[in-house]
Amino acid sequence: MRRTLRRLEGRIELDLRRAVACSVVALVALAVGHELDRDHPTLDRLRVVSFGCALVVLVFGVAATRSASNEVSAKVTARAGSAAAAPLRVMLQVVGYLLVVVAVLDVVGVDLSQFLVGGAVTGVVIGIAAQQTLGNFFAGIVLLLARPYAAGDSITVYSGAINGPHTGTVTDVGLLYTSLRVPVLDAAPEIMRIPNSQLLAAGIGPGRDDLVRRPADEGEPPVDGGGD
Repeated sequence: MRRTLRRLEGRIELDLRRAVACSVVALVALAVGHELDRDHPTLDRLRVVSFGCALVVLVFGVAATRSASNEVSAKVTARAGSAAAAPLRVMLQVVGYLLVVVAVLDVVGVDLSQFLVGGAVTGVVIGIAAQQTLGNFFAGIVLLLARPYAAGDSITVYSGAINGPHTGTVTDVGLLYTSLRVPVLDAAPEIMRIPNSQLLAAGIGPGRDDLVRRPADEGEPPVDGGGD
């Protein structure tokens, strides 16, 4: 177990160093290429240098993006499992590649003002439409960093918005939802998927054995009106 953790830490440190080094090289090439294209846009020799800088930005930018996403994925996997790490890694890679493309186009002298305006408007529309999903996503990121619980922990969620309190065992920690195995009186346990935004606003405490749910089809026990 210790050897595995040491290998994981060594891998994370290697990816971190690689991401930082590639990012520095890409930023230097971006700055040089941008200045050359702005000061001498018509000189052929300097244009060749600008395209060379764009190639450097592309190669090292992609390498930095992959190394950074691998590091984040390894850390999230250690905390919340591969189910939460996989979509986060894909999202980081998509964002990183988009930034690299924008940087390369800027170095070669492509006017991005219209694309940026259109992208800003599209981003606002998507943000409004997916407000709840984005809220759960960012809440999931905060919970992964704060780590008030982990998979396998027994917790109690105190929240009136979800008719709490609920007690159970955390079975999965995702970016949008957290799954909780809730015991039910005289029945099999149920899996409850709670949005991360609700968990971020709720109180989290240790599990309690006295908070056990009744089955939904089970009514209140009859009340004895009195003896004979």
